Amino acid sequence: MRLVLSVLTMVTVMVAIGGSSWAMFQDSATSSGNTFAAGTLDLKIREGAGGDESRFGDGVSISWSMANMKPGDEVYRWVDLRNTGTLPASSLRLRAANLVANASPDMDSKLEIVSSEFTDGIRTNVRDLIGDANGNGWKDLDDLEANPVSLPWDVNGGVHSLDMQVRFHPNAGNGYQGGTVTTTVTFTLVQ
Repeated sequence: MRLVLSVLTMVTVMVAIGGSSWAMFQDSATSSGNTFAAGTLDLKIREGAGGDESRFGDGVSISWSMANMKPGDEVYRWVDLRNTGTLPASSLRLRAANLVANASPDMDSKLEIVSSEFTDGIRTNVRDLIGDANGNGWKDLDDLEANPVSLPWDVNGGVHSLDMQVRFHPNAGNGYQGGTVTTTVTFTLVQ
């Protein structure tokens, strides 16, 4: 038994000496200050007068407007759009919200979209993308409210344009005299 204990003691001592003689050196380094920052989409708009870059902002008012209109009157205007963010966009959503006052039935269904085109290097006929939700046989602001449109944003950088021609439909009757439609068009840029 003493022999076994002696051998065990000697093995333990040898392992301890051998293990300490095989120790490895170590060194560490760090990587600090790693930052993860999200990019941005930043849609700017100006009324389509062209040229003046300083006129781009976060919103415009009275882009399409007619006062004292009668059936058959038309207005043609456009807005320019630009992504000033750091990320490219893939599409632009277009929707309308209409507030009708002093007219019955809804006067926005009598404001026909005669033509509308989106240009971003490629021309897209916006009017063709709007469904006739109210079934009156033409595309109008009421339809645009019911059917928001998604447009391709193929070219990043540069100016994109949306033009629209709106007509107070020739068959608008006496029930629309003195009526008002206030429309808000919202443009949403999508990555």
